[in-house]
Amino acid sequence: MSKNAGFFILAIFLTLLFSVENLSAQTPKTSPSPSPGPMPFTVATEPTSGPFQISRGRRNGQPMVINKVANVDSLDLNRSELVLCAPKAKASENCSDDLTISVNTKASDPENDTMIYSYTVTGGKIEGQGVNVTWNLSGVKPGTYTITAGVDDGCGVCGKTITRFVTIRECATCLVECECYAFAVERGAETVKWGQTVTFSVKISGGNVPIEKYSWTVTNGKIIEGQGTATIKVNADELAGKMMTAGVELGGPHKCLRICPIAAWESVMVTFK
Repeated sequence: MSKNAGFFILAIFLTLLFSVENLSAQTPKTSPSPSPGPMPFTVATEPTSGPFQISRGRRNGQPMVINKVANVDSLDLNRSELVLCAPKAKASENCSDDLTISVNTKASDPENDTMIYSYTVTGGKIEGQGVNVTWNLSGVKPGTYTITAGVDDGCGVCGKTITRFVTIRECATCLVECECYAFAVERGAETVKWGQTVTFSVKISGGNVPIEKYSWTVTNGKIIEGQGTATIKVNADELAGKMMTAGVELGGPHKCLRICPIAAWESVMVTFK
């Protein structure tokens, strides 16, 4: 290759190099797009199934807040035991016919929301509403019962509740003035044919003694219905010509049953068909 040809090739190479540098200088430089970064952390304001719901982002363009639940701080009863007085009894201990209990509840809400007080009882009923109510246990049998207080600030009873117990018992030392009853067993017929049925019933009048149990026994017959109640039905399944007798014994926890009559009986003749 001649010396002139070498200068010619060098000139072409330098021309191309300067052209590329000029093109790079004219091209605008762009900066990389900034990272969007983490989404802002917010909390939902829409009602949820729990005390609150946490989510990311914004909803409807508004920041979301936590609903702080309301709690019951105290539940006070003016008494925790009720003693029932026996009918027409001379009390020798502190019994009362008043079966109501005064209830006072204190609750708090961190956001000062309006609170609705809720009461659940296992016996009796709640009278009134709000902070102070009355628990009426009239007509409730002896036993132990509970009351539970809660508050609702708009999400339901979501916060702390408190439960208290109340015992109702009968007076153990009351002196009862007994008024005994008159009673008898009545038969459904004077005679009954062999193989047929006849009824026997207890008839009680007067007195102040409650009867809770009826224990029947029958001779020359078979009880087919009513054992434990005031009326039974008996089948005449023994030989004709015999007397069928039904007897009853009254029972229950009342103290007067120790001195009042508790047994009676009645008979019918079993005849041929």
